[in-house]
Amino acid sequence: MKNFAKNVTSGKNKYVLVGLIITAIVAYLIVGPLDLMSVGGSYSSAYEGAKASISGISYNGKTYSSNSYNPYYLSSGTGFSFKGDGPSAQYSGLPKIVGEMTPVFIPEATNAGDLPAVFDVGGVKIGNPFTNSFGLIKNPYNSYSWTVTRSSTKTLYTMEEWKTKLYVSISANPDGASVPFANSEWDQPNGRYSDIQVWIKLDTAPTWYFQGQEKAYFAIAQVQLAGVSYGGHDQSGTVQASHNQQNIIVNPSSPSSIVNLYKRNFGVGGSEASDPETIYSYKGTTLNPQYFGNAVYFPITLNSFGSQSWWDWGTFYGQGDVVTFDFTVTQFVVGQWTVQNTQAAPEGYGRQSSYSEYGFSGVTDFFNELGSNPLYQMIILGIIIIALAGILIFFFPKGAKLLDSAFGAAHKGAKSASKKIKATRKKSKKKI
Repeated sequence: MKNFAKNVTSGKNKYVLVGLIITAIVAYLIVGPLDLMSVGGSYSSAYEGAKASISGISYNGKTYSSNSYNPYYLSSGTGFSFKGDGPSAQYSGLPKIVGEMTPVFIPEATNAGDLPAVFDVGGVKIGNPFTNSFGLIKNPYNSYSWTVTRSSTKTLYTMEEWKTKLYVSISANPDGASVPFANSEWDQPNGRYSDIQVWIKLDTAPTWYFQGQEKAYFAIAQVQLAGVSYGGHDQSGTVQASHNQQNIIVNPSSPSSIVNLYKRNFGVGGSEASDPETIYSYKGTTLNPQYFGNAVYFPITLNSFGSQSWWDWGTFYGQGDVVTFDFTVTQFVVGQWTVQNTQAAPEGYGRQSSYSEYGFSGVTDFFNELGSNPLYQMIILGIIIIALAGILIFFFPKGAKLLDSAFGAAHKGAKSASKKIKATRKKSKKKI
């Protein structure tokens, strides 16, 4: 052992030893923090709080997600594209389903005109408990406190309730143009999906920026539907209402409805394992892992969704369905929520509606103008008179003869009158 130590520290060997020590220190300083950070491939938001993404599609007993390549499904994290009969069935069968979403954000304060800061009740001024002194909606919406005693030591725990928003918009985008009788993606019923589910992931893992900083912890209390709209924008930005809204069936669809939350993708019987749970603690006590975990999932179900087609005055029209969901995501927060994503609710948020027409579109414009143009009104009157005369001639031949004799007599009278006028003119010329 002595000889080994002597050989290592003697001559050139001591420089090798120093070099190894320096290399080890540098490797620790570089690799250690990188391993600690566990850098992932991508992320949608660096704000604290819930982060939304598309986690997959469930259709016809199969699930599709970004965990493995599938030609039917393409996801960018916060957007997706899915074609139920595969990319080879282009221009026929089912249309593509395309979707996107906003981040989960704290809605920018609403002004007092929408929610007054003070109510006048019988001449008594009562402050609105849901607004602050500036007349704006208050967030956090509520605050809860508990005092826990352990070994004669009392600790105060506080949890806040925040109302945040999430918008998800989904459209059906048929390929090609609408052509009648072509059995294309615009035709019904081939161009409609039944019971397809779009799964949303809400990542609630705590976010940190500096090693050792105090973190805030988040739980999804509930996801409630605030509203749903049918129809999307055209290329000019004008909202195109769905031709037949009754054909679109989605779930949830009633405002105030809530969705069920799951701890694993595609639900309880999902094909994918749940995210690894971490037991989080705050001020020396454990947070309930059922709620304060890493992620929850919920589905949006499209019971009847796809393309619609119809005839109108010789023109065949096709339109892809569009539906936009407005969700209120209630979050429970333990700790100081410092880095927040606050923005105004987007006006008219939603995808563009696919729209196509085939045929004589000018015929529709012509008939629309008939009732407002005097010239067209005279044309209509003439057509009506001719039609009535034709009906009279066909069904009442005797009456037609009477009309003919009347017109004939009038014609003869006009002819004799014309001859008399001509004769009178000739006589007057001879006298001159």
